[in-house]
Formats: sequence, C-alpha cells, structure tokens
Amino acid sequence: MFIFSFKDGKYPLKFLFGMICISVIAVVFSFISNTDRRIKRGFELNGHKYSTYAENIDEIKGLVGNLGINITDNSPKIENIRIPMQFNSVYQKYNSLQHDIGMDLEMYKGESCIQYTFDIDENFVINLIFYNDHFIGGDISQKDFNGIIKSIGSQ
Repeated sequence: MFIFSFKDGKYPLKFLFGMICISVIAVVFSFISNTDRRIKRGFELNGHKYSTYAENIDEIKGLVGNLGINITDNSPKIENIRIPMQFNSVYQKYNSLQHDIGMDLEMYKGESCIQYTFDIDENFVINLIFYNDHFIGGDISQKDFNGIIKSIGSQ
C-alpha cells in the first residue's frame, strides 16, 4: 500500500516529478486530441474523392471546380451563419440534401459557420457551408428564393 506524507519528507520529490510528468502528458495529449472528430476530412461524390479542407477563397473555388461546377463570379458573398439548435421541417429537408453527399449538419447544431455563395450562371448559385475551414454542406439553388434547391451531388 502506498502511503504519502508531506510531513516525513519521504515522497515529495517523487510525487512532484510524477505530477509534472502527468501534467506534461496531459497537455501533449490535449493538443494531439484537439481535432474535432465531427469533421470529415473527405467525401466521395460520383466515384471521386474530395478533401473538405479549404482555408482561402482560391482553395474553395478549386473545390467547386473539382466538383465540375463552373463559377461565373470570382468574389463570393460571405456570411456568418449559425446552424440552428432545433431543426424545423425546412432544415430537416435541407439536411437530407446533405446526406446525398455524405454530410450531416446535425452534428453542428448551434455552431457558427461561414457560408460562401458563388454565382454559377445567371439563374443559379452554389452555397457552401464551412466549419473550421472544412466543407460540411451546401446546395445549388435558384437566385429566386422561391425556386429550386438541389444537392451539390445532383450537378
């Protein structure tokens, strides 16, 4: 049985060394495991694999181009959005579009995200939602808000 006592001075250096080692290991482990496990690092669409990571507009445009979608406008509309905590019927339908490309916005309820909107022709835009520089969902929709919304995978 291990008995520890500060009074007799037997274990303070061993204890202090052990606590320092445990603290260092805990800090290193926290940095290593600090990656958000919700984020997918890639997704597959039409038999092709794509990375979800893009840290600037050029990389985002590259992702869109790799999907076979031509952007007609080089400067996107950028909005800060928040994924709702509770999905109403509209958001549930929108999230089902994300399932078409293997994404799920349920995991991001309540999170702040950035939405990039690019024109892809005179009638349609592509909306891309990013969380911590990773693509987590989006859609292709008519510029008229009463129009069509479809999955990026249907392009």
